[in-house]
Amino acid sequence: MKPDAVRRTLQRVSRARPRRPLSRIARIARIARIARIARIAGIAWMGLATALACQTARAEIVAAQTGTVVGHIVHSTAMGRDWRYLVYLPADYEANGGPYPVLYLLHGNNGDASDWFSAGRLQASVERLIASGAIPPVVIVLPQGGTDWYVDRKEAIETAFFNELVPEVERRFHVGGQRRMRAIGGVSMGGFGALRYAMGHPDMFCSAMLLSPAIYAVDPPTTSAARYVGVFGDPGYDPAIWRRLNYPAHWEMFLSRARKVPMFVASGDDDLTIQAEASLLYTRLRRADQPAALRIIGGGHTWDVWRALLDEGLRYTLACLRPPGSGPGHAAGASASGMALAARPASGVATPAAASAPSPQTVNPAGAATPSAGSSSLLPTRSTAHDPPGSPPAALPPPAYRIRP
Repeated sequence: MKPDAVRRTLQRVSRARPRRPLSRIARIARIARIARIARIAGIAWMGLATALACQTARAEIVAAQTGTVVGHIVHSTAMGRDWRYLVYLPADYEANGGPYPVLYLLHGNNGDASDWFSAGRLQASVERLIASGAIPPVVIVLPQGGTDWYVDRKEAIETAFFNELVPEVERRFHVGGQRRMRAIGGVSMGGFGALRYAMGHPDMFCSAMLLSPAIYAVDPPTTSAARYVGVFGDPGYDPAIWRRLNYPAHWEMFLSRARKVPMFVASGDDDLTIQAEASLLYTRLRRADQPAALRIIGGGHTWDVWRALLDEGLRYTLACLRPPGSGPGHAAGASASGMALAARPASGVATPAAASAPSPQTVNPAGAATPSAGSSSLLPTRSTAHDPPGSPPAALPPPAYRIRP
């Protein structure tokens, strides 16, 4: 360093004011502040470590309870081709010999069986409900339906379902082969198919879940895929074919059967035509003393709505599934509290009621309706709830459902 620079540095140092020594009180205050900061930092670190540990534990629990989704192919003689389907197996499937109840789910027009998992987040819903005891561990079968509307028109998919897919599933997997161990559901076009199969085979299915079912009682609107997929006409749309295959044509036959099939019917309120058709079906079911529940929430014809409805729909639909040897009042996965679903008030929020409370009509999970003495005729009422599509659905207590008169 040059002499001038050294001189200037020494001058600055000599002019600098000396720091006054801290008093004893100031030193104590500074030490207290440092200790407080250290304590806060330590608590924050401990909280973060605890949160990370809890998150890791939850992840391990979820991983331990995760089921598997596998793809299979059955050769269909009826359709003359191989038929692909997906199967969800619960977490304890390999360890438990079964038999398990089975739920068949049908996808929408031009969709895919995997839509239930990718868009519907089915696996997360099912495993959450199984873990909470709301539903029993269940095998879920999801066939690929294309644009066939699940009827024997383009190809014999309905024949293949009953004569080939169901026997294949019951032969290959640990599932029960009785009505009390089978349920069916569908979305949009799949809702059309699920209703048709449940009405045509009430001896096979103990319940049905219909999410925004495309079940136009007279004719589908001009925007409906039913008019242009080449199923209900050759090649366009023939009203006679639609009406012959749609549910009103089979209504009297369905009502003549001894079996009752509880149905969960739901839609978004912006899906104007379908929510009206869903309400009409619900009204017809209730007027005919058939067990049913209606759920209308905010939204359109989208997976946002169907995801929001899925938990409640699964609770209702799977309440009928009972393991072999269980009594008539028992539902698999249900608590023994004897809770029932009370009439849904105008707000659409379900409220539980004790089973001992007076009930106009109580329906057990197997679908046998028992009207109480002096009950009035069923009215064409419906339940609505204007929740946002992402809001959690109201909880349904198992195992029985009390229906509003």
